[in-house]
Amino acid sequence: MQGCINKAWDSTDTIVKITKKCALISNFFNNNSVARDIINKLWLSHLNDVRAAANARLLLDASSAGSQAPLLPAGTHTTSPPSTTGTPAPPPPITGDGPTYMEEEISFKPANVTRWNSKLDMVARVFDVITVLKPAADELVKLKSTREEMTKYKEFKNNLLSEEEVDVLQEIVKLLRPAAKFTHWIGGSGYSTISHVYPLVHKLLGPPDVFKTGPAIALYEILNLFIKSAWPEDDISEGMLLAMYFNPDCSKLNIWDLENVDQTTEQEAEVAARRHAGQDSDQERVQLPLQIPLE
Repeated sequence: MQGCINKAWDSTDTIVKITKKCALISNFFNNNSVARDIINKLWLSHLNDVRAAANARLLLDASSAGSQAPLLPAGTHTTSPPSTTGTPAPPPPITGDGPTYMEEEISFKPANVTRWNSKLDMVARVFDVITVLKPAADELVKLKSTREEMTKYKEFKNNLLSEEEVDVLQEIVKLLRPAAKFTHWIGGSGYSTISHVYPLVHKLLGPPDVFKTGPAIALYEILNLFIKSAWPEDDISEGMLLAMYFNPDCSKLNIWDLENVDQTTEQEAEVAARRHAGQDSDQERVQLPLQIPLE
C-alpha cells in the first residue's frame, strides 16, 4: 500500500503542484520568525473564536436540557490518551474526519519529505490552518520591510492555494488520513491477525460518492483497484480464514506465496504459520488469543 500511494501521489499533477505549494508555505513559516509571530497571533484569535462558539452551543444545549454543561477551556485537545493497560488500543475509526488542530502555536511540518504519510502530515497541517493563511499574507505585505523581505512576502502571497486547490486538498486529506491512521496502528500492533486487517482494509476508503474533485476521484480509483487486487475476497478458503482467526502468526505470513491458497486447509495454514514463526510443525499447538475482526 505504501508504494501504491506514493506512486499515485507522485503521478497526479494537481496533487504534486499542491504538495509543492504546501512545502513552500511550510518552509516559509519555519524560516521566518516575523511571519510565524503574525500567523500565531491570528491563529490564537481564531481558536478563541472557535472555543467561544463551542461554549455558546454547550450552554444552549444545556439550557434546553435543564442541566449545566462543562465549558471548553483553553488548550483543550480532542485526542484520547494512550492505553496504559497493556492491551493494544483498537484500530482508529475508518474516517477522514480527524480531530481539530487545537495547538495554540502552529507547528508546520518539514517540507523536505518523500514518504506519502510524511507528505500527508505536511499538507494536512497546511489545510488545518488554511483559515489564517491569507490574513497572515495580507498583514505581511503591509509591514514596513526591506525590498528583499517585501519580495518574499509578495511571493508567498502569490503562491497561496486557490479555492479549487483547497477543495482538492481537503478531499485528499479526507481520503488518505484513514490510511495513515491504519498503517500507523498496524505497525504498532503486536498481534494483529489477517482476519483483523482484512475487513478494515476493505472499509478503508469509504464510499466513492463523497469525493467530487477529479484528483481525489482518480486517487480513490487507483487505491480501490489496488486493494481489490492485493486483498481479494473470493480466493481464500474457509480453512485459511479460520486459521487467521486463531493464529496471530498468520499475520506475518504472506499467504499468497502458498500453493493452491484457495484450497488450503486450516491445519495446513497453521503448520505453515508455525514454520514461519520458527516453531516445529509437530510441536504441541501453542495457546494463542482468539482474534475477532472488528465490525
